[in-house]
Amino acid sequence: MAGTTLPLALVALAWLAAPDTLMPASERALTRYLYIAIGAVMLHWALVLTAAIGCVIVMLMKGPAFVADGFEVQHTDRPGSPTRDLPIENT
Repeated sequence: MAGTTLPLALVALAWLAAPDTLMPASERALTRYLYIAIGAVMLHWALVLTAAIGCVIVMLMKGPAFVADGFEVQHTDRPGSPTRDLPIENT
């Protein structure tokens, strides 16, 4: 939003600071400022749109999240092997 309002606000301030009777050179400069601001706003929105398209492409390419093992881990509260605490059976 700032990329749109800031250039246009600067142009509005330039038009408000201009004298009531404009000379051709100052009118040409104000018009040039307006065109530069319009170009800056269009560039800003083109960059935002390009970044948004890139984000959508990455999101589509990654796809949904998959879980490798959906089983609950039994030893999450204590580190080590889950078989270390089991007694050894002699057969």
